[in-house]
Amino acid sequence: MSHRTNRHHRTRGRRNPWLTLRSEHRRHLSKKEAIVTLVVVIAAVIGFAIAHRKGSAEPVAVEVLPTGSDVRVAANIFDDGHAHFYRQKTASGSEIQCFVIKGTDGKIRAAFDACPLCYKEHRGFRQASSMMVCNYCGRTSSVTQIGSTPVRSDCNPVPVESTVEGEHVLLKAASLHSGATYF
Repeated sequence: MSHRTNRHHRTRGRRNPWLTLRSEHRRHLSKKEAIVTLVVVIAAVIGFAIAHRKGSAEPVAVEVLPTGSDVRVAANIFDDGHAHFYRQKTASGSEIQCFVIKGTDGKIRAAFDACPLCYKEHRGFRQASSMMVCNYCGRTSSVTQIGSTPVRSDCNPVPVESTVEGEHVLLKAASLHSGATYF
């Protein structure tokens, strides 16, 4: 058997120094590659966690509603299709939060910024296109379904009784105050 075809890459009974250096160099690159890969994976995991952490919502302007009576809000401000968030203090001092939004079907809907399932976390909802997303569990609810499904233990915004009267949306005080248990 020739020395050149030796399966163990030996030359005259010794290891080939060029092959030894190359294999050590490979091991060294493998360690570097492993470290770089580990750093990249850790950075990706941290980046994903920051971007998708629960409760990460863009800041939303919140308007304060007067306390104690039915509230009238101009209906034309909802033509933009965005959720408009409101809060109202009750006589007992608790704060009720709700939002009003016009769905893709043209209907204006109002709901508490809470659901029967996640309300204890006080995270509320954020809008993502034609969906409302729970800031705690991440479940989505179609804007057009708000108020049309019975409120049970699902993660859907709890509807607030509201009507459109001419050019105004009327939020009923009794309905707003009934949501105090969610806050």
